Amino acid sequence: MYRKGISFRRIADLCDAPVSTVHRHLQRRTSLDPGLRNDYLANKPKLVRAEPSKDWWRGLQQLETFMKETCRTPVTTGLTKGEKGLAHWLSRQRLQERRGQLTVAQKKALDETGEWRTTVRMQQDTARWHYRLGQTQEFLKDQARWPRYHGFDTEEERVLGVWLHGQRQNKHRHAIPGTATPTR
Repeated sequence: MYRKGISFRRIADLCDAPVSTVHRHLQRRTSLDPGLRNDYLANKPKLVRAEPSKDWWRGLQQLETFMKETCRTPVTTGLTKGEKGLAHWLSRQRLQERRGQLTVAQKKALDETGEWRTTVRMQQDTARWHYRLGQTQEFLKDQARWPRYHGFDTEEERVLGVWLHGQRQNKHRHAIPGTATPTR
């Protein structure tokens, strides 16, 4: 059934078996037969969405209200159950966007709420990266040398040296000249 494009959830329903059991069985089978997953993907019915559902619009409305009241996106560590649920809803929207499953209308409606594509964590990481960059520039200007993580003079220099070393490693790891990805 899986090879014919039927999802493991649907197979579980048809066989009256627990979803976790079917999923675990198919994981083992796909590791033994790599072509199984390819057959599933080739036969899987294409997802066609004409219009977002009423539940989707309700989620969007709750997101808009939340973002207007708090000036931020919801987080899963939020204090209320509503915020946690909304954070999960927004996470699903981000995932669907990465997979190309959001309609143009959904993207446009989400864009009107504000910055929804980046998580709070991504925003914090970017801010931290720029802060460290500024500290490194100040150090370079004051000391006329790069901060070291071995043979450092101060703890601040060591922290900046470790950060800078991580940036160099990221640059070489990703092999994209002139770019660095934010790290802690």
